[in-house]
Amino acid sequence: MVVTWGEPLLTTEPTILDISWEECLQKCWSDGRCVMIYDNTSTCEYHSIQQVTTVQKLSENNNSRVAFRVPYSVNETCEGSDNESILRSGTVQSFYQGAVQMFPYEVTLQNDIWKFTPEFSCEFPSSPVQRGNVTVCMEVVHTTECINRTEAAAKCGNLGIPDSLMGIASKEENQYLRSISTNYVSKQKTPTYYTEFDFSDPTAPDPQFDWLPNQPDALTAYEAESNCLYLRFGSEAYVAIGDTQCTDVVFPSIDMCYSGYLCGSDAVKNY
Repeated sequence: MVVTWGEPLLTTEPTILDISWEECLQKCWSDGRCVMIYDNTSTCEYHSIQQVTTVQKLSENNNSRVAFRVPYSVNETCEGSDNESILRSGTVQSFYQGAVQMFPYEVTLQNDIWKFTPEFSCEFPSSPVQRGNVTVCMEVVHTTECINRTEAAAKCGNLGIPDSLMGIASKEENQYLRSISTNYVSKQKTPTYYTEFDFSDPTAPDPQFDWLPNQPDALTAYEAESNCLYLRFGSEAYVAIGDTQCTDVVFPSIDMCYSGYLCGSDAVKNY
């Protein structure tokens, strides 16, 4: 992390953290999506690449500090900050950790203004995902009520992504969804404490699923028209895919609520 004097000029709903500056520095450095933090008196403003556009460079007299998350090689040290390229006029390349892989962005310092330009734009909190030659934006959304596939697709439409439920295209996406979705288990309001997702994605022509034991079972189970998929979260043994009827809002045999969905859209290339 490079700490210097400045303040955000143009941002979009930063995450406000009630933690110390040192804790915020460590959290940003450990988070591949964090690119800049701002010391806002008693709180810390936490910015991803989608949330910050420009930052004003200031002098020490302003007592307003920011920190940039920049990559270093194994041979570099933190000494000689005046030689750090992000603090000098011009454009430098950096990267952030997207949903599946690293994505580059540019930081340009001109007339005491830093400007952040990602290679691909995704509206926060969605993240870019590379599928072959196509980059898409992926967003996991948790709900407070049980929903079915039709309702989930409508909610994607409310985000400006009409009927764009996404599927799982690779093993890497399986792992990504597993890591993101476990954050919502504690918010689950049903007695079984599972979080569920429906998927439908024509842009994933060769999907790869980690199936639950004995799944899919639509041809043998009592639910003969189980044309939708769900991703079940709970204990490690039950983080996997199964099939279900698209009209269901709960899995009947164990009263398991479907309380989330995955939206997607095409990413916008900026340069």
